[in-house]
Amino acid sequence: MQRRAPHIRRALGMKIRLLRRDRGWSQEALGQHSDLSGKFIGEVERGEKSISVDSLYRVSVALKVPLAQLADSKEKVRSALNRASRKSGRTVATASDDTFLYVWDEPSQLT
Repeated sequence: MQRRAPHIRRALGMKIRLLRRDRGWSQEALGQHSDLSGKFIGEVERGEKSISVDSLYRVSVALKVPLAQLADSKEKVRSALNRASRKSGRTVATASDDTFLYVWDEPSQLT
């Protein structure tokens, strides 16, 4: 039986996006630094595509962060999202079971 974990892909993608944006890079720039396509980086960031360990390693080298930091617990992802939320003015919320993370551009989108 194959199990899918879209919430893990989304959390990992959000973490990659936050680290990329912290560096002021576009998806295309991260793709160039990691020898991947910018389109693929975008799909990974949105949780649409799974990323192989080899490609994740290339992303970690490009971002100059340990591979373990990318695969770290969702608590660290939540912490990074909260920091980004304060910086950008966006609202971050989690489901009650902490399996999903959502980011809204406007607080009015919460209703």
